Amino acid sequence: MKLNKKLASLIFLFFCAYLVFEDTGIAQQPSKWGDRKWTSSTPGVHLELQEIERVTRSDGIEEVGYELVATGFPKGKTYSLLFHPQLEKEPVKVTQFNYDHSDGSIEEAIRKALNFKPGKTLKLYALNFSEGEPYKIALISDDETVQGYALDYPYPIEDKHGSCHLYLERFDLNGTMYGAFGHGFAPNKEVLTEWWISGMLAESMPNTDSDGTISFPLSHPVQDCGISTYSIMGESVTGETCFVRVKYEWGLKEKVSKF
Repeated sequence: MKLNKKLASLIFLFFCAYLVFEDTGIAQQPSKWGDRKWTSSTPGVHLELQEIERVTRSDGIEEVGYELVATGFPKGKTYSLLFHPQLEKEPVKVTQFNYDHSDGSIEEAIRKALNFKPGKTLKLYALNFSEGEPYKIALISDDETVQGYALDYPYPIEDKHGSCHLYLERFDLNGTMYGAFGHGFAPNKEVLTEWWISGMLAESMPNTDSDGTISFPLSHPVQDCGISTYSIMGESVTGETCFVRVKYEWGLKEKVSKF
């Protein structure tokens, strides 16, 4: 049986996507991404990005303002505040500071390091983000014994139905590589996934993991662009049938993340 070029290309994209996921280990960590963390924080440490405002500048660019909430970080250590731009192999060090016993909270120490006024909201801004692109912040001690991570999506691609939640994460600036992540499904149960791309339907019936999560790579033609949909239908953790679907654009002009 001969395959037409379009179908052969789609199969090749699936194969390449799985290679990328296996290499990065993302397919083995859906629960971490489902919890909106880009890796596990040290037990007892909490770092969170809480959205507080959206402001449109005079040039028309929207800024998404976040309050950085940090608790549980021990004193007597030197910390680095890191921002991880999309596609960069290493995070960017925003500031480094000593958290002494004479200091107040860790948030006050960060304010001081960033030259913020005492007591002022520890506010960070995300701008020029694409849909599905993650905003990643980390606070790590120099000896790496204390690590806190926070992640949020300024413009999420997501859908919810009951306990079921599906969202897409964009992995590259050209918008050709995405990851689909679902959680809130019944554990170890078969679900139906449907992906429409370039006028073709790709279906699969994988099983969820033991924690009710599922992850799937979505790789798109490099020299093309379009609109696709991805959906999951299955049993929710509460035993009801749920259906979640997202529609997204891919292969569009790149946008650069800024701290």
